[in-house]
Amino acid sequence: MQRSGVITGDIVGSSQIKDRKTLLDALHDILNVLAQRFKARSEIYRGDEFQLLIPQPADTVLAAVLIRAAIISHSPSKKQPWDTRLALGIGSVDASVARIAEASEEAFVLSGRGLDKISKTGDRLCIVTGSDAINRQLSLLTRLVDDIISHWSHYSAQVAYYSLLYNESQQALAEWLGRSQPTIHKRLATAKLELVREYIEYTGEILAQEW
Repeated sequence: MQRSGVITGDIVGSSQIKDRKTLLDALHDILNVLAQRFKARSEIYRGDEFQLLIPQPADTVLAAVLIRAAIISHSPSKKQPWDTRLALGIGSVDASVARIAEASEEAFVLSGRGLDKISKTGDRLCIVTGSDAINRQLSLLTRLVDDIISHWSHYSAQVAYYSLLYNESQQALAEWLGRSQPTIHKRLATAKLELVREYIEYTGEILAQEW
């Protein structure tokens, strides 16, 4: 057994989304990106639910933020924002598990329970570990960052996604996205991306530790 990260997620309000092809294409695309970036393995089931197994716990939070940024950025309009609920479970996993959807190791159990919990509270992001002390340490910070991400527009989410994925300058992002540098700067500021980035780094350090 080794300690890994598991993300269990679903699409918020999926039954009301008309353009399901665009939505599922976006989900498949980001899962493929994470497979290359973090050697993650994933499965999609029941149409709008999915799980990822991420070998290194420290990568799990960045992966989760990238998923939400990718999905929000494909929202058709401000009035119809798309988003996901994501529960991150950090615990022991058998690396040789064949099918993710049928796995029952600690990280999968913690992640599944986390998703059940936030499905009832209205939150869209949580981290659950086998340590009550770490859960308390990260809970409030995660709820605050969850609130920030939940208010991203699809424009802010798009810029946040590319900035976090490639860590390029604002000028480079402007050239890629066909926007001016001041526009990119404004969108990053609106997204409070520096705070989100600090949260990702902080939680990554915590989750990489032994406890």
